[in-house]
Amino acid sequence: QVEEVKNLFNQKRYKLAEEKFNQIISQNPEVEIPSIYQMAFQIEKSKGNTKAAIDTLQKAITSFPYHESLKIRLAREFFNAGKLSECEKLCRQILERNNQMTHAHILLGNVNLRLNKIAEALINYERAANLEPQNVMIKVNYASILMKNNELRKSLDLVNELGNKGNF
Repeated sequence: QVEEVKNLFNQKRYKLAEEKFNQIISQNPEVEIPSIYQMAFQIEKSKGNTKAAIDTLQKAITSFPYHESLKIRLAREFFNAGKLSECEKLCRQILERNNQMTHAHILLGNVNLRLNKIAEALINYERAANLEPQNVMIKVNYASILMKNNELRKSLDLVNELGNKGNF
């Protein structure tokens, strides 16, 4: 049943997905798993209800405090909603627990960029690039931030490295 709801979301058939989701919940009120919260989040997002979507993720994290992907999704929602301090705080909590979370470094870098903290954004993106050296988009963004910081030589070297590996 859960897979059917996921498929309906992928097909952008949100109303039917919501109906099926509510049916699953009513038949299994005692079931509490992360995917249930993720579906509820998607339903709220599809309806344009950002506040309810964020509330759903916060409830999920309360129930599943060690589920890092829920925290990353919530941090992304905070960022997209312009709640930069909440995003930053959550990313720092994630990284305190696991400094290897690339997405948290990227989000924190994006927050720092929005706040015009270029030097801090560089640190975040450098860490992300080191964690995922094969990720071209991270390196492109890192090179862009280097340029903003007038580190043209380092930016050019990074772009050339990408070009030499056939990424452009």
